Amino acid sequence: MTDRTQAFEDERARLVGIAYRMLGSVSDAEDVVQETYIRLHRAEAEDIRNLPGWLTTVCGRLCLDRLKSAARTRETYIGPWLPEPLETEGAAGQDAVLESYETVSTAFLLMMERLSPVERAAFLLRDVFDYSYGEIAEILERSQSATRQTVHRARKRLRDGKPRFGVDGGRREALTQAFFAALEAGDAAAFEATLSEDVEVWADGGGKALAARNVITGATSVTRFFIGLVEKGLMTLDVEYRQVNGATAAVITQDGLMYAILTVHVDPEGHISHVFAMRNPDKMVHIAGITA
Repeated sequence: MTDRTQAFEDERARLVGIAYRMLGSVSDAEDVVQETYIRLHRAEAEDIRNLPGWLTTVCGRLCLDRLKSAARTRETYIGPWLPEPLETEGAAGQDAVLESYETVSTAFLLMMERLSPVERAAFLLRDVFDYSYGEIAEILERSQSATRQTVHRARKRLRDGKPRFGVDGGRREALTQAFFAALEAGDAAAFEATLSEDVEVWADGGGKALAARNVITGATSVTRFFIGLVEKGLMTLDVEYRQVNGATAAVITQDGLMYAILTVHVDPEGHISHVFAMRNPDKMVHIAGITA
């Protein structure tokens, strides 16, 4: 392994963390990081004064290009769009950028969709990865003043938006387990007790698997929807609980094939405010040991 390759490998986890949060796609993040690696080996040594900074700049600009293209694609996406699930089982051995629940959760990544590509990049690099305004300005090819304004605008757009974070990790896990236990038991009362009054269900089938085409809202409607699925045999399929996007998820398979991934978001009041159901087979191929 060359010195340049080793230096890249030392930075890989950080680059993947940036790319995944920017793109909401495991596949795209891996492609961008691989392209960054290719460009590294094509670059002249004198062009690289600070390797980590050079890699971040290249990776960030590639992500911006992808985001602009993705925005056009999502205009024609069938039903609600959700980010690709990222399996975080055993994340203790990975770089810390992949371990933070609040910045890798489905709820957080979905919230990032409120921002323009440039706002998203500036916000993540500043508030999640703690880059200086000067470093971000170089990546975005903007002045420091414009970069500060971009970060400020992004924060303002997110400030009043849902979902909210801040619940203790133990409390979040206990409520998540209660949610899935009630679902397995088909206990409508216990299930509804875990939900906020204005809970939302986002189901992503992408036009490739049966899923609700509209967001389902309200505790009564959500309970009726899920208990109906249980009565039709949802939880009699093979269910395995894994860490996905930093939280416990129900990974559901049928005859060895991926069926769905269910995750939840818990609000600071200790109720489930969002349920995310991934059913698009193209987005579940990175869950280990299971065929989409």
